[in-house]
Amino acid sequence: MKKTTLIIVAFIMLSTTIFAQMDATWEAKANSSIRWNKFTPNGNLICGTENEETIAFNPKTGEQIWKKSFDYGSFEILPNTPYIYFDSEKTGLLVIDAINGKEICNSELLGMENIGSS
Repeated sequence: MKKTTLIIVAFIMLSTTIFAQMDATWEAKANSSIRWNKFTPNGNLICGTENEETIAFNPKTGEQIWKKSFDYGSFEILPNTPYIYFDSEKTGLLVIDAINGKEICNSELLGMENIGSS
């Protein structure tokens, strides 16, 4: 009986330690509220803000890797690639490299009509 009680008490103490809230290791400020966030396959944390900014952070250090301002509309991380696909009625189709923020494709600059939205 004493062994069982001791094991239960040890388990409770261990589980509260494991599931206790952890302190944040870094903080970052955006110019407005965060609307969404997602991790990319390479591990970057991508956030979209209320004022239509998309920001990439290093999740370990909190360092801002890149920031873009555009109406992002809907978005999707393209499987098996480092690319993020954005589509909106304002800016059309936009493909960005999630690692460095480089613009890969911009339908507006190519003179194309918005492909993805109806």
